[in-house]
Amino acid sequence: MTNEKRIEEMLSHFGVTIEQVKAPTRKRHITICRHYCMIILRMTTPMSLNAIGEWFGGRDHTTVIKAAINVRDYEYDWRHKAAYKVFQRSLVNARAISEPLPYLAGYSI
Repeated sequence: MTNEKRIEEMLSHFGVTIEQVKAPTRKRHITICRHYCMIILRMTTPMSLNAIGEWFGGRDHTTVIKAAINVRDYEYDWRHKAAYKVFQRSLVNARAISEPLPYLAGYSI
């Protein structure tokens, strides 16, 4: 599965487009989708935090760090269970990780 496919899976789950995710909007469902997509790229590519931020509409590297913190918190939020499962499946299918999200457990980017 390519990175584009992983991101498309998250986009389709949230019902948003790549243009919306890259836009400067702060609508909640788009922001959450953006966070998941950022971490998918971080965990499956050698891209730097700066490069990921740039790819998502010129955002700063600290935005990607905050996305990692938020995604870790989404795991325990009942409102995000379905999206989190899509996120996990995307990473496990990619064999990016052997066990779901040990990367975010201690948070080390």
